[in-house]
Amino acid sequence: MTPPGGEPIPVTYEVGELDGALAIVMRALMVQEVIPFHDVRIEGPELTFWWEPGIRVDCRLLRTESGSFEGSCSDGNSDSGAGALTMVPPAGGEQ
Repeated sequence: MTPPGGEPIPVTYEVGELDGALAIVMRALMVQEVIPFHDVRIEGPELTFWWEPGIRVDCRLLRTESGSFEGSCSDGNSDSGAGALTMVPPAGGEQ
């Protein structure tokens, strides 16, 4: 994850199912609590969701040829810019 204008921050993702729907949470070393993603949807090559690190941040990621998802996240404020997220499947083919 790279916040707007910042340096990359290593994070991990836990992907699962909750009440029959796709569920994803993010973990970052500097935050003890997991960060849930809301309204997670995959439509074709596009993964969309939002999360709330104090303000709502909407994300749109696209699947790459390697199977990862990459894209940007923004709070809609053009002054703050957009951040970037990359989600890479675990090594060994576990997806």
